Amino acid sequence: MKRNQVLTELYNSRELADLLTKMQPENLREDIKQELFIVLCELPEAKLLGMAESKQLRFFATRVILNMVKSKTSRFYYQFRKQVHVELPDMAGTPDDGDFTLEQFEQDYADKLAATLAAKDKLNWYQQEILEQYILHGSAGKMVKDMQARLGGNCIPKRSILHTVKEATTQIRNQVNKNK
Repeated sequence: MKRNQVLTELYNSRELADLLTKMQPENLREDIKQELFIVLCELPEAKLLGMAESKQLRFFATRVILNMVKSKTSRFYYQFRKQVHVELPDMAGTPDDGDFTLEQFEQDYADKLAATLAAKDKLNWYQQEILEQYILHGSAGKMVKDMQARLGGNCIPKRSILHTVKEATTQIRNQVNKNK
């Protein structure tokens, strides 16, 4: 048998279809099947044919599917099952009737920006500098690399940077919310 024949037989097999009908959630069954065949196609041909000849391929496919479904560290989990939480901006105070004009939006934005900058100016000098560098570089890792390059290996630990940024943003948020 050839590789393509083995994969086609397994793909069209009734046993695989029965196995997939038992998997939950129902809307991911086709994705599970496709991910299984990605794994099988990545196997060396000798190993795939050897498992098919010794009738182990069905058991291997079952185990791969179960691992994908049950594991929280599998590629399948991160691509299809993991829930991504998106935090939407606070739209409190914006009218739902459509009377919110562009000028009102710009004024509201300007007010929030001014309050945020005023709260930032109330931070201590260290928090201000760390926050500005964090914004400039975009991440703590890039900050550390830049400091190491400029200071010859001496730098503030990444964990300390992240802690300071979190403290600063919390203080700014609290100050802005207090002034509402």
